[in-house]
Amino acid sequence: MARILIADDSPSIRFLISALVTEASHEVVLQAKDGLEALNAYHETNPDLLD
Repeated sequence: MARILIADDSPSIRFLISALVTEASHEVVLQAKDGLEALNAYHETNPDLLD
């Protein structure tokens, strides 16, 4: 199981990716609204993958 941080400016795309990721038995650690939010949260969440 991978820990994944999702970053996209579209809430519907974040929702869709999150649903696919969790359906594949992975964990979504955060859904960031932009790259800056993702970078700021990266060290706090320690994800295996940043999508």
